[in-house]
Amino acid sequence: MTSETARGRATRTMPATAFEMLLPRPVWVVVAVGMAALSLFVSGAAVESVVGGSGWGAAGTAVAIAGAVTAWLMTATVVTITLVRPPLRGTATRMPGHEASGGVALRGSRRISVMVLLSALATSTFAVLAAVASTGGWRVVWIVVAALLAVRVVDHAIGVAHPRGLVLTPTSVRASSFGVDGDVRWEDVDDIRWVQGRRDGIMVAGIRPKEGVTPVVHWRHPLWRRPRDLDVELSELGSGPLLVMMALVAFWQIPDARGELAVADAAPPSGSVSQSDPLPLPLRFTDPVFAAASVPYDAGERWLTVFRPR
Repeated sequence: MTSETARGRATRTMPATAFEMLLPRPVWVVVAVGMAALSLFVSGAAVESVVGGSGWGAAGTAVAIAGAVTAWLMTATVVTITLVRPPLRGTATRMPGHEASGGVALRGSRRISVMVLLSALATSTFAVLAAVASTGGWRVVWIVVAALLAVRVVDHAIGVAHPRGLVLTPTSVRASSFGVDGDVRWEDVDDIRWVQGRRDGIMVAGIRPKEGVTPVVHWRHPLWRRPRDLDVELSELGSGPLLVMMALVAFWQIPDARGELAVADAAPPSGSVSQSDPLPLPLRFTDPVFAAASVPYDAGERWLTVFRPR
């Protein structure tokens, strides 16, 4: 099978999150429209409360406003994690500490985790206001909900604060995700699989070191145990997730392919661009035909029968 034929059979891009995999895209559009309609209804109630037509009082008005904000943020979160795809940047940079051996760095986005954090913060605020406005048993319920959500907000705020990205060198791979920033040598990698990540349902390339090998951890979420695996948040890297997945497998399984990551191979001809211009990614990050042809069938052509590259 040729790569062109495989791409013709594929009908969808690689999902960014596990939620996107649960339902077809048209269904998520219907869900988003329904949530937007509900948000409009709640917003109408909040406006009515503000103008004084509801008789809810100050506490009730605050709850209504918080409810409207929460509804809209949750709608935006659902759209972000199931429907929106950020534009592909398609550039490579060299990060400090990797110039000597050469390397390709993909700077990651935190858009999904930020939206989840904002939704959790809004829901937590709503729960606090509801606890203030409630009495009896309902007040206890809302206090418990607010406390649980506060833990979620703190957990997410810590994870969101750390940058995301992927650094590939001829000798090692470094991945920075929600809970850990670490690296492992290519020779110490036992497996790379497409799996669900640790947080927010993001689909990742899970890098598992060989038995007895522990990744070198540069940063770890303080509320987490020391990780066994590293996560590469594929959809957040500004490059096609399917091609990044195939590139990871190629650099792991084919030592000669790692030469593409060296500075000499990545640099353009002298005088062709200025020092400030970004270096282009290796061809396998932009050309699905080349990418699929240079890796084993299970890591290339088979993927193209399921997903189409972006």
